Amino acid sequence: MASYLRHQEKAIPGRLRIYLGYAPGAGTTCALLREGQQRAGCGDDVAVARVQARGRPHTQALLAVLEIIPGAAVAYPAAVAAEMNLGAVLARRPEVALVDELADRRSSAAHAASTCTPSPAQRQPSASCLRGVNPTREGERR
Repeated sequence: MASYLRHQEKAIPGRLRIYLGYAPGAGTTCALLREGQQRAGCGDDVAVARVQARGRPHTQALLAVLEIIPGAAVAYPAAVAAEMNLGAVLARRPEVALVDELADRRSSAAHAASTCTPSPAQRQPSASCLRGVNPTREGERR
């Protein structure tokens, strides 16, 4: 069954898979990273575009074997934080991009960086994206 699913994913380029967690600590980040490890182990080019380890040792251990694309520093009223660097992700061109908590912050810079449309030269129709989402956190940000 796993080989069939793998063949199907290779046959249909540019897939989006969303891991939906019902509450903080539900395991969406770990599931996302485990799938990334499995895909990398099978020969896929996998890169972590954004992740929040939140100091959890298990999450950090899962990240240790994956390539992480450095984030972009975004200034907020109270602090500077690292957000997904869409330009760096598009320049890196991984087959699979892992994105944890994509809509974590809603500054104008972060929103523009996460929603901008890439130029035709940057588009990657064959790239897949795995995304972790926690609806309770999504609601807190609005």
